Amino acid sequence: MLNLTIRQMRAIQTISDCGSFAAAARQLNVSAAALSAMIRETEASIGFRVFERTTRSLGLTDTGAEFLPHVQRILLEMERAETFVRRRREAENATLRIAATQFLSCTTLPPLLQAFRTAEPEARLQLIDSAIDDVIETVRSGEADLGVYLDVESDETLEAVPLFRSALCVVMAPAHPLAGLPQIAWSQLAGHNIIYLGREEKLRHNLAEAGIALTLPHQRVAHGTSALALIAAGEGIAVMTRYVQPMLPIYGLRMVPLVDPPLDRQVVVVHRRRAPLSRMAKKFVAFAREAKMGD
Repeated sequence: MLNLTIRQMRAIQTISDCGSFAAAARQLNVSAAALSAMIRETEASIGFRVFERTTRSLGLTDTGAEFLPHVQRILLEMERAETFVRRRREAENATLRIAATQFLSCTTLPPLLQAFRTAEPEARLQLIDSAIDDVIETVRSGEADLGVYLDVESDETLEAVPLFRSALCVVMAPAHPLAGLPQIAWSQLAGHNIIYLGREEKLRHNLAEAGIALTLPHQRVAHGTSALALIAAGEGIAVMTRYVQPMLPIYGLRMVPLVDPPLDRQVVVVHRRRAPLSRMAKKFVAFAREAKMGD
């Protein structure tokens, strides 16, 4: 069984091309003595001499001349295989999976992704629109390379990179008693049914931050469009970030700023600390940070 290494075959090809051991050794970045020893070992392994050496010349033996095309074909196939592997790795490196909440997926992210694709034509972007409670777990599990989410702080497993801040507002149907106000104080939410997305702790944290103790009737949903549909049906109101505004005309809803005090939410892009960011992911994070997003 033939047991030649790629290194040995490349040595045969290079020596044949250069016409001397000294020139081939320089090209291969080895010593002439080491190259000569390699060829002797190769010839002993295959059972015939590849090169005819004299003090004045170096050439292929008749058998070596017949053998060389086989070596060249193998090396060519190896180059093709290496090219395939390199392109495959580059393709995987260019594919970027981004998890985000439904509202971010419908409002802020599409123009950002379009702009990034224009700047990086080789980028392949996959948007994973997730329920609000699932975005972080999608990143932790490795199903997504990046996640775009609200109010996440860096920890030992995730790094959160701030992108922009977005003010909190009240979303309601036009017929709601608060709909005619130019602005709404947090205290005015008392007694109204609050429809909220994700974990209730976030809304309670905002209330605590505002120094307001309210007992709020509420209904929890996992998807933003569910909240908008319930609001349109008169089932309640919601505290949402301003970037949701482009979705409101679809449901005929109003958005009114929250004041006393005005609060906002931090939108961040998160990634796993222990998984190195791909070249394309690093470019996207930098691009998103430089983009003018938010209020």
